[in-house]
Amino acid sequence: MPNDTVDKDPVMEEGDETTESDKENETSKPEPDKFYTEGDVTLISSDNVSFKIQMFYLQASSAVFRETFAVGELKDDNRDIITFTDEAIESSATIRVFLDTITGKQIPSPQNMTFDWIRFVSLFARKYDCPLLAAIFRMVLAQCVGAAGLAGNLLDPRSIFVTAAILDYPEICQNAISNEANWQWGTSEKELTGDDKDITGVVGESVFSPLSMPLQSVRLIPEDYLWALMRSRATEKGEKRAKEFIRLLDVTKRECDYTG
Repeated sequence: MPNDTVDKDPVMEEGDETTESDKENETSKPEPDKFYTEGDVTLISSDNVSFKIQMFYLQASSAVFRETFAVGELKDDNRDIITFTDEAIESSATIRVFLDTITGKQIPSPQNMTFDWIRFVSLFARKYDCPLLAAIFRMVLAQCVGAAGLAGNLLDPRSIFVTAAILDYPEICQNAISNEANWQWGTSEKELTGDDKDITGVVGESVFSPLSMPLQSVRLIPEDYLWALMRSRATEKGEKRAKEFIRLLDVTKRECDYTG
């Protein structure tokens, strides 16, 4: 007996269809941080990681956040969500260090901070008016000078100088220069050639000489700091060179009629 049953496509119930928009929304959904999972405010980093935190921590640490919550600048439908977009200083790594510090989970020190973290969190603190946070990381950077000889290449004075120059901390730059000692560029684990060799530090040369610094380091140093560093190289190494650097940096801040 012939089978009169006709195979039909399954009926799609309303709401079952997956659209391109749904796929995009699923892809863009923030990844929850493993530790910051409770709180009445959600922070979404520039690399799409979400952190939950109690509002009072943000209000206590930042004048910007305090004002934001006070005047209700956030939209009604997202009043408890703050989305960050600056890829440089608002990444999940920066937000995590920021939250660890303001909640007391981790006290920053030269032993547990990288120079990138110090730089990015300090710039974040300035943007969101967090004076205590900025002061803490300035103190950590200053402590790095004394720890440089003990902690190896991770805390070399050249990295301290570059970070302090970016953050406009001349006295920390001065201390780093005075501790230059015999820090030199060492050999690489593999022999570099071509462009790779040209843009890295020059083996056997001082880590403070702009002529031997890696390209990226030179690009990071603000122009006035770079000029003062180069010019001060003509002075005897140590305290004298450090003081000359400060004197030259002061010259850049004064109005000069000479344009030759």
